[in-house]
Amino acid sequence: MSASALSSRAIIGSFYRRLKQNSGLKWVEAISNYFQSDQDSETYNWLGQVPVMREWAGGRQAKGFTTNGLTIENKHFEATLEVPVKDLRRDKTGQTRIRINELADRTNSHWAQLLSKLIVNGESTVCYDGQYFFDTDHEEGKSGQQSNKITYTGETGETSLKEDLFRRAMLKGVESILSYKDDQGEPFNEDASRFLIMVPTVMWHVAKSAIAVPLAVGGGTNPIKVLDELDITLVQNPRLTGWENKFVVFRCDSSVQAFIRQEEKDVEIQAIAEGSELEFKEGKHWYGVDTWRNVGYGYWQNTCLVSIELAGLVLGLSDEQAKIRSLQLKKSGKNYQVLTNVEFKKGEIIDIVTKNLTKATLGQLELAEPQEKAAPSKEKAVPAKPAAPTKPAAAKTAPKKAETQSTGQTEKPKDV
Repeated sequence: MSASALSSRAIIGSFYRRLKQNSGLKWVEAISNYFQSDQDSETYNWLGQVPVMREWAGGRQAKGFTTNGLTIENKHFEATLEVPVKDLRRDKTGQTRIRINELADRTNSHWAQLLSKLIVNGESTVCYDGQYFFDTDHEEGKSGQQSNKITYTGETGETSLKEDLFRRAMLKGVESILSYKDDQGEPFNEDASRFLIMVPTVMWHVAKSAIAVPLAVGGGTNPIKVLDELDITLVQNPRLTGWENKFVVFRCDSSVQAFIRQEEKDVEIQAIAEGSELEFKEGKHWYGVDTWRNVGYGYWQNTCLVSIELAGLVLGLSDEQAKIRSLQLKKSGKNYQVLTNVEFKKGEIIDIVTKNLTKATLGQLELAEPQEKAAPSKEKAVPAKPAAPTKPAAAKTAPKKAETQSTGQTEKPKDV
């Protein structure tokens, strides 16, 4: 290899400099505790509540560690970059350093990758109390049944996610965290003041606009302040794949966070380079990074998974009309809630609660005036076709049509 070619020593030095400069995503440290390990696994028996102060009566009453601790096993992770020797010799534009810097950046984001997997799997993976991390029935001692998995339903007419709806849902998540109790019935998060809102990328634009608006007089923008008591910061996580209507609220100022990062062996890079058999036989160098680490669940009490449910459009349909559209609508009080798009036919007579429809939706509907104004009853909004004189029972054929559609066929109802 020529003297002008980049040496393996220089490449390794470049990797470590980049690794130190870019320490990874800030949200990783905000929602997790870091512990060093010196064996293949570690057990965290301290997950559980410490005793509260009580009146001294009859001596001390000691409370030990819990027996249902969490064990995290270290795993071996690696990433190896292959560089042809000829590319090192011909590299006049610094492409090799760029690739090495990218390897360092990917290494730094590894914690975010591991924690994101915990978040996505939180609804189906148990934590220290034997419940799923995000669950509706956590219970310890005198805490009562508690949920860190909630659904916030928008108001009638809120058919899409807007800033105001997101803000209300976000504060509901914060409220849930503030309401949690420990195993002795005492408030768990009464001193909480800093929160992090993690959203999928598809929700980022709405969440960003919502966070940028102060929630109270005297509040900041980002992080915002709510009543000069709570600091809220927003982050987007592109690894929350499949999430379109939900996000997570984290408490960030607890001594024990929502997740645990555990590391037995720090990141190290090694090279098979100058003078190696690989170089001699194949004309290549390998630069390999490896580490022993893993992650696990900490306190579920420092999180709340919030799902937003849109209220949808409300149509004032008669029972007969709704029966025909049984696949598209569900009963909601006296009206019917739209589940999917409904195709209205030109000239179809339907009774619509127009105040709950957007202008864009109204512009797509062509409403016909009833030909007989002497029938004000909503039950007669869809008049039956006159029966043939020789077949008096023919008027009942319309309900059979409705039954056919309710079985899942895609055939549209006839004009009425």
